[in-house]
Amino acid sequence: MSLHLNKSVNDYLVDLLDKLYAVADLATTRVDRAQQNYVDRYNLRARDKHFKEGDLVVVLAADNAGKLRPRWIGPVTIVKVKSPYLVDMGNGQVRHIHANKIHKFDAGVHGCRVLSDGDVDFGRVLQPENDVCVSKPS
Repeated sequence: MSLHLNKSVNDYLVDLLDKLYAVADLATTRVDRAQQNYVDRYNLRARDKHFKEGDLVVVLAADNAGKLRPRWIGPVTIVKVKSPYLVDMGNGQVRHIHANKIHKFDAGVHGCRVLSDGDVDFGRVLQPENDVCVSKPS
């Protein structure tokens, strides 16, 4: 018999083990609930990035100058969609890049110019998807 107890040591240990299992179950449910709260809070403002093969994107440079002035390379083309993405860097080089370091390329229009097919001084010219140079009726 154990001291100050009205039951045997064996019964005491079995009772203690049952209490430990009950507390472990309680801790597991609280951890699961806290984990779900973390997930819900993260997902409030998280954006899921989806790219398709052939999309034009810009890529964060490996020799980044810092967060106040990040350097982006591009536009480059998504070659294959998997995690991480395969990106064609344009010079024949294909790299695996995580989606956090890729942004969709948006060709901004700063003005309208008329180019002929024979002009080669400009290099590669990107055309916007919609007509932005339509003259307004007077």
